Amino acid sequence: MTWDYRYLLFVLLVGFFIIFSLSGCSPAKKGMDHDLDKLENRLVELENEEPAPTIDAQKIERLVIIMKYGPAISYDQPTQKDAVVTLGLLGSKDAVPALIEQFQISGDTNFKSFIANSLGWIGDKRAIPVLKKALKSKNVHLRKRAGLALKKITGKSYLSDERKNPTRIPITKYHSF
Repeated sequence: MTWDYRYLLFVLLVGFFIIFSLSGCSPAKKGMDHDLDKLENRLVELENEEPAPTIDAQKIERLVIIMKYGPAISYDQPTQKDAVVTLGLLGSKDAVPALIEQFQISGDTNFKSFIANSLGWIGDKRAIPVLKKALKSKNVHLRKRAGLALKKITGKSYLSDERKNPTRIPITKYHSF
C-alpha cells in the first residue's frame, strides 16, 4: 500500500466511526429501562386510584369560560382547545353540559373533534346523542373521534371497518395513470 491508500483508508474509518457514533447505535443507558418501568407503574397506579380527586368547582367554571370565549388577556393564556382537553382529562361530569352546548354551537370541526375526545374521556352517557349525530359529519376526523368516544362510553364500536368495505373509485377510460 502506498501512502495515498493509507490516508484514504484512515479517512473512511474515521468517517464510519463518526456516522455510527452520531446515529444512536450506542447501547441504552442502564437506568433508563428501570426509570421507564417506574413511570409506567406509577401511571397504572394513578389510573386505578379510587376515588377520583375532588375538583374545585370554580376552576371548572373558569375552564368552561375559557372554552366558550377564549383567552381573556393575551396569547400566552390557555386556548379554548386547552380548556377542552383539560376538562376531558379532569373527567368532571359537571362540565358535560357545557361541552355538549359548545359542541352543538361550534362551526369548527377540528374544535368539535377535541370536544368529542374530551366527552369520551369523561364517559358520561349524556353525550351519546350528540356523538351519534357527529358520526354523520362530512369530516372524517370528527367521525372517527366521535366513534372512538362512543366506544369508550358504551363499549360498542360505531366505526365501520374500512378494510372490509374499501371505497372503490370506478376506473373509466378517461382516467390516465
